[in-house]
Amino acid sequence: MPYAARNPSCGRITEESPRELGGRSREEVDLPKVAVWGDGDVVPRCGLPAPPPTTDPCFQAGGVDRVIDLRTSTQGRRVIVTYGRSPATEDTFAADMTTTDGAILGLSSTVAPPRRADRPVHRARRTVNGAVPAQ
Repeated sequence: MPYAARNPSCGRITEESPRELGGRSREEVDLPKVAVWGDGDVVPRCGLPAPPPTTDPCFQAGGVDRVIDLRTSTQGRRVIVTYGRSPATEDTFAADMTTTDGAILGLSSTVAPPRRADRPVHRARRTVNGAVPAQ
């Protein structure tokens, strides 16, 4: 049985995901714990092992740390993986999408609460008036 099928927190992707995401309508698919929008323009897939520390580009959106997976991204698809969460969620976006930011924020609500406190290796610390906020 695939990891995703055994993990109940992955059901949030299909049960709580929006009908529209990044200007694309949600498609009906027969895959467990997978949702699809706009003919495959947006495909989140839950149940992956949490990624190890990385130097790939990282960012936070909607309270969720994410890493752009340079190893699996291609010229036509951008792959972004949640970081510091178990199980991890892999979000695949068509590279020509102009609404990726909105889609990522829309997906953030379906990601389970964090279970680890790890951070990507080179995560930039944002400053407020020159001071680094306490963590």
